[in-house]
Amino acid sequence: MKISVIVPVYNTEKYLERCLDSIINQSYKNIEIIIVNDCSTDRSEEIIKNYLGKNENMHYIKNNKNSGAGYARNVGIKRASGDLLSFVDSDDWLSIDYYKHMIECMTRDNTDIVVSGITNQAYDKFPETRYHYQEDNIISSTFALKLLCRTNYNSYYITPIVNNKLYKKELIMNSIAFNDSSYFEDNIFTFILLMQNNRISISSDSMYYYFDRTGSITRSFSFKHIDDFFLAFNFIKSYLIETNEWVNQINNFTSFFKRTISSLFDSLFCACQDHARQRQYIRYLFSKWKEDETIIDLITAYSPERFRTFFLSVL
Repeated sequence: MKISVIVPVYNTEKYLERCLDSIINQSYKNIEIIIVNDCSTDRSEEIIKNYLGKNENMHYIKNNKNSGAGYARNVGIKRASGDLLSFVDSDDWLSIDYYKHMIECMTRDNTDIVVSGITNQAYDKFPETRYHYQEDNIISSTFALKLLCRTNYNSYYITPIVNNKLYKKELIMNSIAFNDSSYFEDNIFTFILLMQNNRISISSDSMYYYFDRTGSITRSFSFKHIDDFFLAFNFIKSYLIETNEWVNQINNFTSFFKRTISSLFDSLFCACQDHARQRQYIRYLFSKWKEDETIIDLITAYSPERFRTFFLSVL
């Protein structure tokens, strides 16, 4: 089976060669690499062009304007000719046998999606496992959705991050694309995809390396993060209502909402240390809250004790 590996690129000249080398040197060779340059302003394009002449299985697309990772992935999906799809961020990298193991799981288990662990690598620190599964397994999409949303309080869960997964292309072509301009495009994509009736392999390997760097999207915060949080969950809720799944999925939706808003606040407090600015973000989030919800619901969804600690520290 042929894997189409889609790599969105935006101003990652420092890390891009490491990423591309790790894909090119995979022990599994039936791969095409689709690089989508989202209007980088650094040397990324120069680096990409140096690789193009040496690799016949590499394809290059340059967007007309900077539109975000979701849009770049959609562009790559349309260009993909493989049976399977994989997404790799251009500052991350893969162990040499990553795709070999993912293919082995999918073939052995006759599944539609494979989920692996993730190894986290930060500056000047030893790698550490970010997500890990104790053993290989096969699960239903119903159970996978519960693990994503933490509905059943299992000891491990599935991250909405799309990079540590291998997908049959037909699933994506027939059901959903990425939201073009949302920080939470992975949340929308993964929630809706796991609603489909798919068989899913869980791999005990953690050979996808996520590079945790200062200045990346996950280490920044803005009002757009709050706007996109509401955009994502309004999108999911509308989808559930339109497909008559709202009643069936309301518990998963609520749990996923709570999990994601907790991550939103973690990002806020991690990226922004200025208390006055933190208050501005929180007031803005309250102002975005739906009229039929209460601030108490919001605080309960996150953590009452953390809110109490925070407000005592800044008053």
